[in-house]
Amino acid sequence: MVEPSDPVPVRVWIQAHQSGDHECDGHAVAWAGTQVHVRYIDRHGREGWAWVWANAVTRR
Repeated sequence: MVEPSDPVPVRVWIQAHQSGDHECDGHAVAWAGTQVHVRYIDRHGREGWAWVWANAVTRR
């Protein structure tokens, strides 16, 4: 697993039961193979953490 010293700014697609699918800004805090651990702010301004597939993430 890779954990950068500074989180990498990203755009990430999140699927949440309560709010559905949406793209939001976030930071990649770790990655391993095909998965990325992201900290994100959803469209309601709430902070979240999730492991997502790497193809759901693009660098900003």
